[in-house]
Amino acid sequence: MGNGIRYILYKDGLSGFYRGFPLLLLRDIPYRIIKLPLYELANDKFIPNDRNAKSYETLLIASSVGMISAALTNPADSIKTLMMSSNNNIRSIFNENGYKILLRGVGYRTIYTGFSNAIFFTYYEYFKNYYNNRKTLV
Repeated sequence: MGNGIRYILYKDGLSGFYRGFPLLLLRDIPYRIIKLPLYELANDKFIPNDRNAKSYETLLIASSVGMISAALTNPADSIKTLMMSSNNNIRSIFNENGYKILLRGVGYRTIYTGFSNAIFFTYYEYFKNYYNNRKTLV
């Protein structure tokens, strides 16, 4: 690891540690803009207003929303990963790989993100409900 740090500092300076950061933002901001409203819309559509979501419902909605969001933002993730792990710019990445590069890793990213969203939103709903119930008891 030390050799890698020294190599990056020598070759690119401090900016070498932030290669791909703008693309990271171009991936993460749209991902969250899609994910959070879509989660709320799905909850409003599928969960009755008179009760809290059950755990299995949250798992299903959250994983579905995460998978949709991940698939839609995968092109930016593919480009970001290639730029961060190589010395190539966007033009040379497309010249070498063609537009099929935009779909690289879509399966893995979609599955992984679906699972992570299911876990995240299940805990989120649990603690939100716990806090809201505690507040009404006080």
